[in-house]
Amino acid sequence: MVTATSASTNAIYTTYHSAVQKAKAALATTEEFADRSAAKMVQAAKVTGNRPGGASVATAQALIAAQEAGAASNSQAVTPAAPMTFDEIAAKYDIHNISPRQVDALAKALQENDLISTKDFMMLTTHGEEFRTHLQRHVYDAGLTPLSPDSPEFQKIMSEGVDLMSIAQTQLKFAERAGDPTQGWLDQIAFFERLDEARSDRAVG
Repeated sequence: MVTATSASTNAIYTTYHSAVQKAKAALATTEEFADRSAAKMVQAAKVTGNRPGGASVATAQALIAAQEAGAASNSQAVTPAAPMTFDEIAAKYDIHNISPRQVDALAKALQENDLISTKDFMMLTTHGEEFRTHLQRHVYDAGLTPLSPDSPEFQKIMSEGVDLMSIAQTQLKFAERAGDPTQGWLDQIAFFERLDEARSDRAVG
C-alpha cells in the first residue's frame, strides 16, 4: 500500500532523477569510475602476480578482501562466503520500496556474485547512494542547490524507500511524450521486473 509519505518521496525522487538522468551516462563513465576499476585490477594483479585484466573485478574484490582480513588476523583463516544466486539476493530487496543505500547493497551483492552485467550495474547504481551523493556534491559545490550531501535532509532521503519500478515507468512516459530515447528506461523496467519476479517466486516457494 502506497502511503501519502511514500508517494511524496517517490514524487521528489522522480523529479530529482529526471534532472540527473541526462548526466548519467557521462558521469557513470568518468575517469574516477575507470580509475576505481583499474585500481582494483592492479591491486588484484599484485596479489595474484598476474597482469591487470587477468582477473574479474569480483575476483579482485575477493582477493583483496581476503588479503586485508589476513593482515588483520593472521591466526584466523579466511573463509570465502558461499556464492549466492540471483533469486537469493533478489529476495532480500523490494524494488517497490528500496532506499538508495539499499540499492548500493543490492548492486554490490549482484556484482560480487557475477550476476549482473556492467551495463545493468551502472544503470542500477545511478539510483544508489554513492552515485547520488557524488552528483549532489558537484551540484552543491556549483551553487545550484542549497542541499548539502552531508545535511540531515539529504541523508534522510538516502535511507527512505522508493518505488524504482514506478519511477522508471513514469520516466518512460515522459520520454515518450517528449520524443526522447526510451530504450534505457525499457531496459531498466525489464531488469526491475526480473528482480521483482525473482523475489515473488522466492516468497511463494
